[in-house]
This record gives sequence, structure tokens and C-alpha cells, in this order.
Amino acid sequence: LLNVPYFYEGCTCSYPLPMAVSLTSMPEEFEQWTSWGEVPFATLDGKIKRLGLNLGAPGDRKTDDGTLWLNHPDVGGPSPKLSITTKPETPEFFYRNSVFMNGGDGWPWVTASGARGLRSITIKGIKPGSYSVSLLFSAPDKKECSFSVSINGQERLKNVQPLGDAGIPMQGSKRLIQNVEVSGPITIELTPIKGTTVLCGVELIVTNQ
Repeated sequence: LLNVPYFYEGCTCSYPLPMAVSLTSMPEEFEQWTSWGEVPFATLDGKIKRLGLNLGAPGDRKTDDGTLWLNHPDVGGPSPKLSITTKPETPEFFYRNSVFMNGGDGWPWVTASGARGLRSITIKGIKPGSYSVSLLFSAPDKKECSFSVSINGQERLKNVQPLGDAGIPMQGSKRLIQNVEVSGPITIELTPIKGTTVLCGVELIVTNQ
């Protein structure tokens, strides 16, 4: 809490509007963005052990638990340079303010944006080891869809349905996948079953290296 009271008593200055200011930090769920600053990929290659990828977001931010969430594509200013390829090369990205989220799991400012029609995303520069992988989803509208998810060729999730309870859109969901062995690039594939795919965010955290 930052408290800036006024100290005008005894002052001869003719300020007409004495006032005080009190500020407090907003909770982490509150949407706020920054530009982290550029770091060349050569510096990161093979060293990334923790990463949050926020698809369609307008900027970067870091959470208190230590994950640096970077926007992709990079539109919010200089960010660390990642080597990321997607199929298709330019999926349909969407963004809503997190105040429009209808609850659910995961950070609302991650699940409020995403990519539709994404078939795969490959992230390079990951340090070899065992990882926990969190995938975040939400449906931006009431269009029903379902799909399966594979990581490095191994099916990990079946029949993912981003549309929320009772057909409610903009409701976040988070799926945690443990013990993902990474020895090079990590590729996440989404295979549609019905409708189109939707992915909002990816969080990688090393658990054993």
C-alpha cells in the first residue's frame, strides 16, 4: 500500500485543492500488460526452462510464481525472441478484455485471447528435461467444437471441448499434462473432431533436468 498524504499545514503556498492519494496493487487476475524487452534467441536457445505463451495477447507480463508470459504474435513491443512456428502460419487470432470472461480455470487474461484453426505449434530452444505442460482454452463464441491434443506425436488429451458449462462461451479451462519428456523442440498438435480448434495459452515448467 502506497499512501501519500498531504503536508500543507503551515504552508503559505496558495494550493486551492489539497488532497491525498492512496494506491494498492491489483490482484494478479486483473488485466495489465507490459513490454518485457528484447532478448535475442541465440541467448535463449537451449536454456528455456519456464515459459508462458499467451496467444493473441496485446503484451507481456510475469506472474508471481515466476512464469514470464509472452504474447504471440509479438505485437506489444520488444519481447524475448522465440523460435515458434505454427500451422497454418497465420491462424485466426482473437482478443477480448478479461472482464468479459465468465469464470473458469486459468488466468483470465490468458484465456480471453487465443488462436482458432490452429493445427500445430512448435517451440524451439527448450532445455532438455521433463516438463509439466499446461494448456489453456476458452471458446470466444457459442460455436461448438472438439479436438484431440498430441505432444511430440503422443496423444495426451481426447475430446477437448472449450465451450463452457451449459454452452457458455468465454469460460476458461486449464488442462495439466505431467511428465512430458523434451529433448529438442516441443510440438503441440490439435486434431479437430468437430468444428475448429481453439488454443489460448501454453505454460511449460521444467520438473526434472
